Amino acid sequence: MKFNTPINFTLLTDLLKSYGDVDEIVFKSHSSLDEHRIAEICRESGRLSAHLQLHHPGRNAIEIAAQLGISVQKDTWEIAAGKVIYFGECSHNPSVIRLNAGIIRQLSELMNQWAGESERQWFSEDKILDVAAAHELYHLIEHHVHGPAAELGAHSFARQFTGLPFSPLLYHVLLANLSKGEGFKYK
Repeated sequence: MKFNTPINFTLLTDLLKSYGDVDEIVFKSHSSLDEHRIAEICRESGRLSAHLQLHHPGRNAIEIAAQLGISVQKDTWEIAAGKVIYFGECSHNPSVIRLNAGIIRQLSELMNQWAGESERQWFSEDKILDVAAAHELYHLIEHHVHGPAAELGAHSFARQFTGLPFSPLLYHVLLANLSKGEGFKYK
């Protein structure tokens, strides 16, 4: 799938502000879970992030996965004739993280055109790969792959572990809109 979105973007700055709120606020608009459960998920994912950073200082998610015996593969794939796309997936037996490098590269290249200079670091191919790998690493460590709580935990963990200043849900919103040919404006 190639993104051929025209430069007709609704305010990227507004999206960055909206998804820059603390995860508990962002997640309330993306989940039917109650606010106490969301707060608990964010605390638990924060503890896991701190634990991994303490025991693997200076390592990114891909390096930690390798240390834990988890294979990390960078592939390109599309599902359902290009209509369903996502950044990564994981499986437990054997433990594997698959990152959709093609989609990540395309999103990074496109966002490089529209993100301001100060935001470009958060849309680099390496940063998106790291965030996607952290998301999948959470699923493997916590043994939770499906469900709203597992997804929110993975997003919260990825944000905290990588230092992302906004929720990784923003990547998914951008990807969904770009895959439909809808754009955003940068001001």
